[in-house]
Amino acid sequence: MQSGYNFSKVPNRLISPETLLRRRKGNSYEMATLLASMLIGAGHPALVVSGVAREETILNDQLAVSYPYPIVEVEAEEVKPKVEKPGQKYKLRGLPDLKSHLEEDMAEVHRQKEAEEKRIQDELFGSKWR
Repeated sequence: MQSGYNFSKVPNRLISPETLLRRRKGNSYEMATLLASMLIGAGHPALVVSGVAREETILNDQLAVSYPYPIVEVEAEEVKPKVEKPGQKYKLRGLPDLKSHLEEDMAEVHRQKEAEEKRIQDELFGSKWR
């Protein structure tokens, strides 16, 4: 594709991002400027960079950068594992109570209901009405 345009050359002027949106066309630098302005407007840090990046920059190699905070050594306490006695690895639980307690529970509910009715009768009419 021979367009006569040198893509490695930095342009000497850029159109504004607003104009680029209106025209809906522009070069790669103008598109990058539009993207950066939209990111900045959304609250993200952004900038337009042109050129070639070194391998350390691309790989984010920060081995040569010193750590800015002091390193504090912390002594760790040694946790001793529990020693299991032979033959106590597995324990049997007691059998669950599978008997139905519905009748007992219903009888208790009826007793409470009768006691409440008796208390109300005594409060309303006194003990002479029995």
